[in-house]
Amino acid sequence: MSDITVQVIHFEQQLTLPKSEFELVDHDGLRLTLKHASGQYCQPGLYYRPLNANNEKLGDYSLHEFQMLLFECYEGGHTPVAWRDVREEDDHLMIQSRYQIRHDDEQGQLSGLTFSYHQEDDVVYHYRVENALHTIELPSFDLPPLEIPVTGELTSRVEHVTLGELV
Repeated sequence: MSDITVQVIHFEQQLTLPKSEFELVDHDGLRLTLKHASGQYCQPGLYYRPLNANNEKLGDYSLHEFQMLLFECYEGGHTPVAWRDVREEDDHLMIQSRYQIRHDDEQGQLSGLTFSYHQEDDVVYHYRVENALHTIELPSFDLPPLEIPVTGELTSRVEHVTLGELV
């Protein structure tokens, strides 16, 4: 059974957060809680920003329907953290995270940080995957990120992993 592989998307995130704006409240393995200077508790995550929500081919589809499509098709509505490292420097926090989502649905395609989902009726939903901060509840595709800017890098790649390596 360990030879069976599945296709996944890995998102590699590296954030640099100034200590003047962020406090590390809790870090235990994959779990991380930060407190922003505004008093908001938050955690790093990803946001799938709809790119063509106003496309005439999509008609009356709303932002909510874009988010619900991902919620229904992928991982119960979130991108799980597969690995996380947090380092405290003198004036900033360095947070590196790897997110993993199964990618065995032939209708979903990834090109760089643009994710597209093709429907059978020729409708294509396009999203740009971005770094984001979310509330400390489980981040979900149907919840927008907090409006707190973040500085960092994000890359993606598609890989085959064994069933034992799935998050």
